[in-house]
Amino acid sequence: MMKLLIIESHNGGRLANQLWNFISIYAYAVEKKYFLVNPTFAEYSGLFAQFKNNPLGSPNANFNFLPKNSGQLLLKVIKKLNKIIPIAHSVQTGEADGAIILPPTNPDFKPDKPVLLFNGWLFRNTTGLEKHRTEVMHKFRPAQEFQDQIDKFWQRLPEDSFKIAVHIRRTDYKQHLDGRYFFEIERYLKEMAVRSKAHPDKAICFVIFSDEPREMVEFKSVDSRHQVVISKNPAIVDLFLLSKCDEIIGPPSTFSQFASWYGQNRLNVIE
Repeated sequence: MMKLLIIESHNGGRLANQLWNFISIYAYAVEKKYFLVNPTFAEYSGLFAQFKNNPLGSPNANFNFLPKNSGQLLLKVIKKLNKIIPIAHSVQTGEADGAIILPPTNPDFKPDKPVLLFNGWLFRNTTGLEKHRTEVMHKFRPAQEFQDQIDKFWQRLPEDSFKIAVHIRRTDYKQHLDGRYFFEIERYLKEMAVRSKAHPDKAICFVIFSDEPREMVEFKSVDSRHQVVISKNPAIVDLFLLSKCDEIIGPPSTFSQFASWYGQNRLNVIE
């Protein structure tokens, strides 16, 4: 019997929150041979080659021949059928429930139904992501139009430089956790100086990624040996540009965490 896993809801969250959740679940689906469907990813599906025009949001196959609401229709059928024959097991996670660690990271997670309905944004699978890294990275590659933008911007950067991404996140962090991770630009400049001292023999190119407009004058104090380049690209382009850099500087964020995992680069967290 085919095993089916449907991501029923993710409880909100922007692109990187959903991605971190999605890839953890997909690594589990690969490990346990589930057919995965994620209709909740529709908002961002056009950003990725595998999910563009794919109404089921499935990493397993592209169902671009199906109507746009096919994922929700499938979910309704499963839930109605489950009232007659109990075939589905619902799993909930979130801040109130705590994270659910999936196999192979946690081998004790053993649902007893052929259909799983996942709800929430705190599914995690560290071991699974490393074990199935190649497949996960392939399935979650950007759509070609965004890959072209990534390549074009990357070609602008000095080829032999040591590239450090500076992820400046401020708009929503002013209120989040009472502003705990809302830093002024001076705090980022301080960390840039720290990383500069850590690489005294390297010509560094600091690549600035921000959720607010930034100006070069804000970075005039950066050591003149180094270069500063500001990205003004869409978030999806910035995400994969971060992953290509040698290091990342930034506050705690799933955006920089995903980029660091994808690019296997050093993440320097500002706290």
